[in-house]
Formats: sequence, structure tokens, C-alpha cells
Amino acid sequence: MQKIKQPLLLALVILVQLLVLVGWAAQKQGYHVDEIYSHTLANSQYRPFIQNLEGYTTRWQTGQELLDALTVNESDAFDFGSVVYNQTQDVHPPLWYFMLHTVSSLSQGVFSKWQGILINLIWFVAIDLVLFALTKAVAGRKAAWLSLILWGFSAGAINAVTFVRMYTMLAFWGILFVYLHWLAFGEKKPLLGRYGLLAGLFFCTIAGVLTQYYFLIFAFFLCGVWCIYLLVQKRWKELFTYAGVELAAVVCSVVLYPSILNHLTSSGRGMQSLGALVHNDSYLTNIQDFLFIGIWSLFGGFMWILPVLAFLVWCCKGWKLAPNQKSTESLWFLAILFPALMGYLLLIARIAPYRTDRYIMILFPIGAVYIGTVIWLTCKYLLGGKGYSLVLVLCLVLIPTGWNMLGYLFMERQERYQAVEPYQDLPVLAVDQFDYGSSLYADELVKHPAVLFGVVDELEPLTQLLPQQDLSHGLLVYTSVQEDGAVLQKVEETLGEGWQRELVTQNFGNVYRFYPVE
Repeated sequence: MQKIKQPLLLALVILVQLLVLVGWAAQKQGYHVDEIYSHTLANSQYRPFIQNLEGYTTRWQTGQELLDALTVNESDAFDFGSVVYNQTQDVHPPLWYFMLHTVSSLSQGVFSKWQGILINLIWFVAIDLVLFALTKAVAGRKAAWLSLILWGFSAGAINAVTFVRMYTMLAFWGILFVYLHWLAFGEKKPLLGRYGLLAGLFFCTIAGVLTQYYFLIFAFFLCGVWCIYLLVQKRWKELFTYAGVELAAVVCSVVLYPSILNHLTSSGRGMQSLGALVHNDSYLTNIQDFLFIGIWSLFGGFMWILPVLAFLVWCCKGWKLAPNQKSTESLWFLAILFPALMGYLLLIARIAPYRTDRYIMILFPIGAVYIGTVIWLTCKYLLGGKGYSLVLVLCLVLIPTGWNMLGYLFMERQERYQAVEPYQDLPVLAVDQFDYGSSLYADELVKHPAVLFGVVDELEPLTQLLPQQDLSHGLLVYTSVQEDGAVLQKVEETLGEGWQRELVTQNFGNVYRFYPVE
């Protein structure tokens, strides 16, 4: 009966988590600029960015042209060669974009948040299953339920799923990589002769590298710690086998996608990271910020209290270890793994271009394994099994206190969309400090008949281009606060006398309506 009950209960918990995630995803109103890039990189045929459109700042673009850059049509469906080309022009590997292109090819002409969120939901379920199996193997069934709840209802999980990028997929490869190492842990689990396990490590490494380059950093530290573990135990053959498999996986990744070398060593983002590695005046602040982000994303506003209380109980009890070999082995595995996780966090704090949760999302499910295990062992061995039900209730009550950290829903954009909606039949002038800046508004601009992109320091073409459209009903001008003066002045000079302007919205950038005075 227990064997039947547990899968059903697991399915029910995952279903509830999916309902929570879909509920939050339904409230997502706007997009991060990188999410717009996700769609153009996956779907725009051999043009990775909107600013690569022909005549981007020298002619009017139609709304349909912008929509074509974000979506797939019949002629370019399942064109994975385009996906690879676009990614060679960007700074990421292509695996996740293959999936987005596939979903978009099955929903041609559609630009929707749900295309990317559906992919992330699939990887979320995969994370849940591996996380539960890992924690159950390490610390038992009750610890597994704790870890599953800690991760699956957390702000970190919601952010990972609702951010239309590759980080949920990356988190899956991270937790799977850890699980494969657990299967290889201990004297009674030799690597040699376990070809399935070696193959799993090999393909997991390739998949992780081809999903996001941060997996290379994660694997570097974990593999390094594992090599030291095998070295200390004098398991020489396993050490060389393991190192050979991992090295071969990295080499195969480069063979499959040679642009890895250029991205890591010569691209703007690669050079930026290398520069931060050498010189970073805000390193200590970065560490503090990433620790805060991780704690809040996983534990909510008050969940950190539980591991702190567990730590204090262990101190008061004299660090009593679990009284059986299996539990002691589990604690050793987690202890061996911990320096690798801290190494990843400390290096990310050094080189990450921004202090944001996406760069440490790979650690969130693994962190849940640690906390679920520590809390359960505290209840079981130091409190005589008492407090488990209370802890479960506390988790469910306290985790939502972190939901004010949700960063990819952009619900405040709804006010902006409502303000602009009455003017969707007007042409738009979208000006930013950089040529790529206005692509942030692509989801709005596709609804307009014509769009002219401009750069704040290159406004001279407006004199010839603005009169090319029928402006008898007016014009919308998208700007940012820093650009308003020069842009508005140039528009007014070009339009001449007899025009007025009104501010439509200041929500997430300014939108003005210029209209002729009758």
C-alpha cells in the first residue's frame, strides 16, 4: 500500500505546485529584455536581434515584421540551423533555444509567454522528481517531502519558471549531476564497470554546458571536490576514469558547439567576466547580495529561522551524529559536496555581470536538499522525532513570505498597456540611448501599424522619415526619462507648428502622444 500511496501523494504535491506556478505565471504582464531576446534568438531567421532587421533605424518597420522576428511561420518552422547561427552571434549555447523554437514551430505566428513557461514547467517537474529521489536516498522519505515543499513553493522556483530563459533547465542538470554523484558515492558504489552511471555523467555534463556556460563553473568545482575525494581514498582507477569522462564531455561539448571557445574568451560578456575576475571593487558586497537573494528566494522572509534553529539545537546537543551508518554516510556526502557549492557561489559573486537570482538558480533545488535533510535529522535524532508535522506546517506558512521577491511578472506593466491601448492604430517612434534598447517594448510595438526606431544621438533621419507616415491622427513617441529633452525637441522641430503633445504614461518609460491641433 505504501508503494502505491507515495507516488500518488508525490503526483498530488507536484500538481498543487504546478497550479501555484501557473497561477503566478497567469499574472505575468510584461517581459524582461532578455525574454524578448529569447524569442528572437530562437525564432528570427538568421537575425538574432530585432536591431538586425533590415533598415532598423533608417526606415519604418511594420508591426508584422516585428511579429515575424518573434515568431515562427511555415517557411522557417523547425529551422534549427537558424537557431545555431543566432546563438553564435549571442553569448549562450543553443540547447534551450532549440526547445523554444520547437514549441514556437508548433504554434506558428504566436508570440506568448506560455511558450517559454511551458518548457520551464516541464523542467520544473523533472527537478521535483530528481530532488525527491536524491533527498529520499540521502536522508529518507520525510526529508524528501520537506525538500520538495521548500523548493517547489519557493520564490526561487516561481522566478525560475516565469523567467522565459534557460535557468530552470540549468537547475535540472545541476540537481541531476549531484544525484549521479550520490549514486557513485561510498566504497560500495564503485564507478568502474558502471557504464550507465558513467554515461549519465558524460551526457549530463554535455547537456549542462550546452544549456548555460555557468554549468561549466558548477561542474568545475564539483568535479574538483570529487577528484580530491577519490584521491584521498586512493581509488586511483576510478579517479582517472572519472576525470577522463568529464574531460571528454567538455571536449565533446566544444566539438558539438565550437562557438563555446569564442563566447568564453572573446565575446563582450566573456571579457566582462574575465575583467571582473581580476578586478572587482564590490566583491564583498556582491557576496552579501547573492547570499541574501539565495536565502530569500528559497526560504522566504522568515524561513531562514528553521535552519538557524536546527543549527542551535545541534550545538546544544553536542553535535550528536545520527546513530547509524547510512545517516553518517549521507552527512559525509553533503559535507563533501558543500565546498563545491560555496566555490560556485563565491566565483559567481566575483564574475556575474549583475547581482540577480538567475546566476544562482542552479543552487536552489540543491539548497533545498540540504535544508530538508538538516531539519529532518534535527527532528529525528535530536528531538526524538517530534516537531516534524509542525515543521511542515511552518514551511507552508512561511514560504509565501518570500513571494514579494518575485521579479519576472512585471504586473505593474498592466497600467501601461491599458494607457497605450486606445492608440494602437497610431505609428510609433521608439527612441533609446542604444539601438537595442527599444526592443524591450517589442510585445507592444507589434500591435502598431508602423514603428520607427531611433537612437538618441542620431536623430537627424527623423526629418525625412517622420513625414513618410500618415500622421493626421497623431503619433506615439516612446522614450526614457534620460532622453526626453533631445527627442521631444527633435520631434517638435520636425513636425513644425500646429502640434500638441500629451503624456500618455510614465509607467516603465515614457510614452507621449503627439497630435495635430484642429
